[in-house]
Amino acid sequence: MRGRPLQIRLVMLFGALVAVATAASGLLSYAATKDEAIAVVDEFLEDRFGPGVGRPNGPTRPTLEELDLLIERGQERVAELDDDRDVTARRFVGDDSVVTIIDPDGEVVLTSDAGVELPVPSTTAVDDALSTVSIDGVRYRLRSEVLEDGTTVLTARSLAETDATLAAVRNRLIVVAILITAVAVIASWLVASRIARPLRRLSATAEHITATGDLTTPIDTDATGEVGQVATSFAGMLDAFGRSRAQQKQLVIDAGHELNTPLTTLRGNLELLSSGRLHDDDRDRAFQLALAEVEELSTLTAELVELASDQPVRAELAPVDLVEIAHAAASRAQARSGRTITVRGTTDPMLGNAAGLDRAITNLLGNALKFSTGDEAIAVDIGAASVTVRSRSVAIPDDDLERVFERFYRAATARALPGSGLGLAIVAAVAEAHGGAPFARNTPDGVEVGFSFDPHRAATTPTDPAPEL
Repeated sequence: MRGRPLQIRLVMLFGALVAVATAASGLLSYAATKDEAIAVVDEFLEDRFGPGVGRPNGPTRPTLEELDLLIERGQERVAELDDDRDVTARRFVGDDSVVTIIDPDGEVVLTSDAGVELPVPSTTAVDDALSTVSIDGVRYRLRSEVLEDGTTVLTARSLAETDATLAAVRNRLIVVAILITAVAVIASWLVASRIARPLRRLSATAEHITATGDLTTPIDTDATGEVGQVATSFAGMLDAFGRSRAQQKQLVIDAGHELNTPLTTLRGNLELLSSGRLHDDDRDRAFQLALAEVEELSTLTAELVELASDQPVRAELAPVDLVEIAHAAASRAQARSGRTITVRGTTDPMLGNAAGLDRAITNLLGNALKFSTGDEAIAVDIGAASVTVRSRSVAIPDDDLERVFERFYRAATARALPGSGLGLAIVAAVAEAHGGAPFARNTPDGVEVGFSFDPHRAATTPTDPAPEL
């Protein structure tokens, strides 16, 4: 089951984050507004009957004398206070609050609003306490204070107006939060659409390639940022895969050419042997050549599999005569091509892999025969630490000199000729297995291609762990 598209997931995530952030901000704003509104009411109550009530040093608070006057008048006369002394006391029992005075015996002696019955605190009530109470469905902020003589003064103010203001603030915050979230969702949809558009194109291209197998399908790499990097990497991977598949296809074709040479020689020798027209010496020679071609065919097949699969095998080392190996390889190449091949030089016996060295020299000779012109002789020089094949071949382009030994690489001048691009790669592998390296260079007389080896690998040297070819 496929998950939600990336665009929808991004929109949901961003919308949820904005909604949570907006809700948290709204809640904090509402809480701060509510605390501030309650604080204003509390300040009003404290100013009306706050600390110091009944003391003469409070200019806005009643003195004990004024308090006694309030009690003497009684609640039925509070609204009728009209003389100067009454006006001084009346300011404490206005319409904006409710005042209840309770004597030390617990009797209510004054209530400024008979319609509002303030709850009488218990005898253990804390002095100067503030609380919120509900009376007939209306919330009040209540303040109680116990005087020195034991009289309790309750002052309350309705929170109806405050609650209405807070409700309006809450509603506005909800509307603002919804609008901000909606705008954020729309904006995130547009941004996510822009981000997901190249990904959708990339996905469609991948599905097209999967369905058709067409690796030449162009990849849009115009996107910027990480998406552009993904597209570029995907295009590079696809290009590498295309080259690999082309190399594999070419390998199948070129392997036929590589195997065709020993097979043709082997077929010719077998036909001669079966004709019955050969003398004994010629028959023995043809038989030995056939055996040599079979051996070369087996070796070539193994090396093709080895290099194509990139799984090198272990080469067993033994004392070998490099000059003798070069003569044997030159003799086979000369028999096939009819060209003159000379072997020059001497060297001490060395510790090496005979089959690998034979294959390397054979490949160098095959390369020289393929690219040399005319009937000029090809020379194989055996040095103290190198094997060099010289021929009057076409010069190798400078850009290709360092790459001709790469696996499957074929220079532009060689692509019209048979070959797999593995011959010189095998030379490089053999050289590295014998402590050396391959080389190729242009000279005034033609081209020199060969490999170096470790001259200190004497035949008496203790056998090291077998190297990889």
